[in-house]
Amino acid sequence: MDKAASFCVVAFPRRSTSSLAVTGRLIVRMTLEDVFSRLGRSVPAEYESFVRLKGIGTLHASLAAPAEVCARNLEERALDASGPTSYGFVLCGRGDGNFFVLCDEMDGKLARVWSHEARTLTDTAVRATELLEELAETPIPEVTTKPGNYVLSRVNPSSQAILEPINPEELLNVTRVLAGLEYFDQLQGKNPFTNEAIHLNVTGLALSGREARLDLKAGALLTRNCGSEDFEQVARLADYLGCIVFPKLPLR
Repeated sequence: MDKAASFCVVAFPRRSTSSLAVTGRLIVRMTLEDVFSRLGRSVPAEYESFVRLKGIGTLHASLAAPAEVCARNLEERALDASGPTSYGFVLCGRGDGNFFVLCDEMDGKLARVWSHEARTLTDTAVRATELLEELAETPIPEVTTKPGNYVLSRVNPSSQAILEPINPEELLNVTRVLAGLEYFDQLQGKNPFTNEAIHLNVTGLALSGREARLDLKAGALLTRNCGSEDFEQVARLADYLGCIVFPKLPLR
């Protein structure tokens, strides 16, 4: 790969030990070589050429940034190993559960659509360069959550949390250090059609004696049912894990 596509990477001086991510209050910047290392696969020539042409410094805050694209691939691979990443290099989601993919064994100049319903590639395709230009002009969006919900991430933006993820072992250890937290790796719910009890494989932390909890997803923690009386506890947890909270907690 062209060394001109490289960019300096700064490590977070506190809890992070990763050499591939900037954590805390800085935006992650990754080189193409970093993407190759994290994904364990080659970067498609069309994407590599685009990044080399535009420059990582220009792209770093956009949806075309290597860090953002790498995070999408890691996240989708973790969620569904036989999903879109099994067909190629994911560029972005379409917002409907489908993804634009640069395929390994097809025309690399076209980004094809992987369908979550058909679970395969469709005939729909766009020119990769046109899609990349659109992604390059689109800033990484701010975190949007339901009122009262928050995201705890070591990486800013939190869409890239999986680059420096919180893991279940850390959550289990947290319960031995911070009082008032209970670890879980399963939740009980009800089948909406049969009303029968079902068990959901969800990992996270519950606030003792309350319905409030934090679910682990793609390297970040998402709060559920947390009220203002829980904010101090959430803030302590974030500080212990080396996270920032999106949006900012309204602490007194």
